[in-house]
Amino acid sequence: MKHYCPSCEKETTTKIVEQNETLKVKGQEITLKVKIRICEKCGEEIIDKELDDASLKAFYEEYRKLNNLLTTAEIKEIRNQWGLSQSQFALLLGMGKKTITRYESGNIQDETHDNLIRLAREIESFRTLWDVRKDKLDVKTQKKVLSILEDKERISNYTITTIAQKQKFNYLIKDLPLLSLELRGQKYA
Repeated sequence: MKHYCPSCEKETTTKIVEQNETLKVKGQEITLKVKIRICEKCGEEIIDKELDDASLKAFYEEYRKLNNLLTTAEIKEIRNQWGLSQSQFALLLGMGKKTITRYESGNIQDETHDNLIRLAREIESFRTLWDVRKDKLDVKTQKKVLSILEDKERISNYTITTIAQKQKFNYLIKDLPLLSLELRGQKYA
């Protein structure tokens, strides 16, 4: 692929190579192996916006990982589980309308916002948040989210009940040989 090389001062063939780079993200030095474009003739690095953007996203994701912050994919997953748009989710959480959009696009969230988004993952904490802030959303959205919430609560309650019944059943099964001996009038140890 040909790109303009400022060192050669002409269009030259280029190639993509991997190299270690270090970048400070919010004051923390992070070193990653990233892809860069170089001139095949002189070996100089050529600016490649797509590769640079991908590298920056990789550094930000590594920062999130090192600092135990939700990834952009996790934030999107939490929002999607409630059927909310980015701006609706931000309003429900009490954030600015574009905040979730920025986080899902790669900007790094602060710890306070990260904790709040994490809480929205769990049914019980989402229900608390919902009860306090649902009026921030339009009626149509409220109905949709309430339906999703009630379905999740129903499934959760069913699962808890099923687990409890299964445990009770397992205890009964375990005791069956003892009950059988008792019924036949035999003693057991």
